[in-house]
Amino acid sequence: MALTLTAPLAYEANPGIVKGVAPPGTTSLRVLADGHSVRVLRLTSGRRAFLFGPIGLPPRDLTLRVEALAGARVLSSATVEHVFGLPAEDTKVAPPRTVDGAVQHAVAGLTARTGVTSAAWVRDLASGRTAGYNAGARFPAASTIKLGILLGVLAREDSDPLRSSSWSLERSLVLDSSNIAANALLPRAGGPATVDALIRGLGGTATFTCCDYLLEPGERRHMTERALRRPLPPTTVIDQPTFPCCKYTTAHDLGTILVSLMLASSGHGPALRLGITAREARVALWLLIHTGYPGLVRPNSPFPVGHKAGWLPNMQHDAALVFTPHGTLVAVFMNYSPGGVSYPRVREAARTVLRLALRRRG
Repeated sequence: MALTLTAPLAYEANPGIVKGVAPPGTTSLRVLADGHSVRVLRLTSGRRAFLFGPIGLPPRDLTLRVEALAGARVLSSATVEHVFGLPAEDTKVAPPRTVDGAVQHAVAGLTARTGVTSAAWVRDLASGRTAGYNAGARFPAASTIKLGILLGVLAREDSDPLRSSSWSLERSLVLDSSNIAANALLPRAGGPATVDALIRGLGGTATFTCCDYLLEPGERRHMTERALRRPLPPTTVIDQPTFPCCKYTTAHDLGTILVSLMLASSGHGPALRLGITAREARVALWLLIHTGYPGLVRPNSPFPVGHKAGWLPNMQHDAALVFTPHGTLVAVFMNYSPGGVSYPRVREAARTVLRLALRRRG
């Protein structure tokens, strides 16, 4: 009988959660990343089904091999490509406990640094330290709400993401931020009202998905389908921008979606009750890690970043997960001005907050 793996599987971000069934006679499992041994895991005598982890994996794209051993002899093995490894600490999600005074002071100064209406929501998932500024204000969502569309599709489809007819569209939606893919996937997610209800179920309070995305002329020429608690500080509104219709969201809601995704990736939280499996959450994380656009956080992080950005001449947003050896940092930045937003300026403002938040994690 061959070794069977149900985790890790291809195209997922995985912190070393290893699950499956071993062949008879297996006494231990050896996990290798790119040919190098990571851990040997002992099986209880007579047990074939196993679930280990998180044991932690090197934070990069990996080919993993799991070997079933009887003593020193390899009985069977399984190889999985396209796995992005994460540290074991990145699975920790502590409830929000305290406001980080230094980071709070930094985010409160964002508007002065950016020169536009800004908002931020920062949460250290391992420690529970938080900070936020204008996090309840509604901003035009741009492409950030494609994150909600992705989760809406995952919640409604029963098959593994890679076997779903939506997989190529999901890749285009996240990796390329394709408006065509968003419009094709929105009905599969149940429509705008269903996406908004899903976000409310995750803890969001002020997101409106509304309708399809407008397509640029170039896009029209290529029409082929290619333990959660309310965070601290409260979702206050300090400076509510005025903008034309229609899609909108808040820094709080985007941060809440990302926290829910992290919880689901290790088998916890409200997303599971709404139909998103741990496997689907880990696939979503892989997609977010492999986005092609820089955003505001990735250029400022020495660690891997999974994110969904939204940008137009008058707005620059980024909702990001920073995967550090000490745990995951959630960082959301939103910036809007009818007269236009300077990308270098808002990126530098995000850098100030991010570096401070990372430095204070130890």
